[in-house]
Order: sequence, then C-alpha cells, then structure tokens
Amino acid sequence: MSWSWRIGPHDFDTIAALPLEAHGPLREALDALELDPYGASEPYGVDDGVTREARFGAVGILAFW
Repeated sequence: MSWSWRIGPHDFDTIAALPLEAHGPLREALDALELDPYGASEPYGVDDGVTREARFGAVGILAFW
C-alpha cells in the first residue's frame, strides 16, 4: 500500500478540535501508519482491499484509502 498524509485547511481545525489527550495517540497512529499501514490498520466496512481504518486512543478513527 502506498499512501500519503495530506492536510487540507479544514483538517487543522478538526485536529485542533480534538481533546488534548487525543493529540499524542493521533501522532502515534500516524507514525505507525508510516511504518506499516497494513499492520497498523484494518479493513473499514467491507474489505475491498483498499479502504482501511486506524483507531487512535479512545477518541478517534482515521479512515483512508
């Protein structure tokens, strides 16, 4: 899997709106996804082999494709 993290103008607002305790787990999740996107995520919804999700802390889910 090849992927890249792109931050749009609204993403900064969304990240800033997360509780402070979510910022560390989000950073850890992104670091883990950089190293091994398949190992750090699981199928999202129907396993189409493309769309994945990664949970961080007790407060969030990243969905990506």
